[in-house]
Amino acid sequence: MTNVRNLALPQLRQLAERPENRCVVPLTEFCEFTPGKHDLGDGKPPLKGEMWFSVIDREWPALRDAFERWLDPANFDTEGRQRQSLASFRSPAA
Repeated sequence: MTNVRNLALPQLRQLAERPENRCVVPLTEFCEFTPGKHDLGDGKPPLKGEMWFSVIDREWPALRDAFERWLDPANFDTEGRQRQSLASFRSPAA
């Protein structure tokens, strides 16, 4: 299963409900599909399709702490559902 944005779709919701279909996306560098065009402000034509993201070194300590707390087994119930979202573990500056 890849990154899912629309859990209103039954087929995606069913996949997302099964823990064996989930994974953590590496933050060192990753790509997401974007259906709309996005102007990056670099003078080039707006992009459609792939958008690449990465986390820089100075951001990693705060993110690492949030991910460690979020992925702690105590944050998941017996069905594998998270008790708290990743966002709840992040500080506003992270």
